[in-house]
Amino acid sequence: MKEANIRMVLGKHRSIVSVSAGIEELLGFSPQDFLSESTLLEARIHKDDDDVAALLFSDNIEPIHGSVNFRLRHADGRIICVKGEFKKSASDRADASQLELRLSARIALDRCEVPSPHDGCHVEYGQLPGHDGLHR
Repeated sequence: MKEANIRMVLGKHRSIVSVSAGIEELLGFSPQDFLSESTLLEARIHKDDDDVAALLFSDNIEPIHGSVNFRLRHADGRIICVKGEFKKSASDRADASQLELRLSARIALDRCEVPSPHDGCHVEYGQLPGHDGLHR
């Protein structure tokens, strides 16, 4: 299965800290494309999955973890469905949080076969140990 790991610092000044080599097989871009910010992960997310992007990339510093299914555009133009397992936690910076994201390929779709926004997409949230309530 094609997989990639991404670690980001979220906040006023968002930055990618690390990207695994698997990103090239998964999305067709090198890790350096993301680290240099010549390619932005947020820009690869299908527009109908903006709710997922908002969840993943918000600068909310409350801890949260879970999994989401969403669509990304590959470098060759195909839409791929991925499962994203994520964990947001406090960062070394007081005004930021850290996102750890593991992407796993599900299926690739032809350009004309984009499903409706809710076909097979779901979000599961979970509480991190030691924190009260469910944070979204």
